[in-house]
Amino acid sequence: MIPILTVVMLLAFLGTGRCDENNCNDCALSEGVYACLDEFNYGVCYNTGSVDPGSVRTCPNSYYCNTDGGDFCSPVDSTSPSCVPVTTTTKAPETNPDKYCADLNKTGYFRLESDPTCKDYVYCYKLSGEIMGWLYHCNTNEFYDSKSRRCETTRPNDC
Repeated sequence: MIPILTVVMLLAFLGTGRCDENNCNDCALSEGVYACLDEFNYGVCYNTGSVDPGSVRTCPNSYYCNTDGGDFCSPVDSTSPSCVPVTTTTKAPETNPDKYCADLNKTGYFRLESDPTCKDYVYCYKLSGEIMGWLYHCNTNEFYDSKSRRCETTRPNDC
């Protein structure tokens, strides 16, 4: 059974609207100063009610855009993004890792370039002279970094 206090705190958090696509591009959340465009980008509103396209900036690596007051961006380990846009993309066809690796004709870890989320990667290996593969997916809030060859909390620049 969930304690009542936990439920009340959860409802209070959900009521703030954080991590809600409706908070994207909303200058009113910062009293007309700026708005988060997505998890990592923000723009200045200059009290006009909308973001000036020439003012759009990106938060530093390992920082989320937030409208909690103070700085435009806060470290990912101490906050959540103020807005997460809902995308209506069609799911990419499932990749056959064996075919992908055979076509690549290399062994090692590789990010799937066809994955716009940068979460999918494949491990290509050689078995009995044949190159085969395993498909992997990074955890929530992680992205596959081709340079470090592992899932990281920071989205790679080439993604």
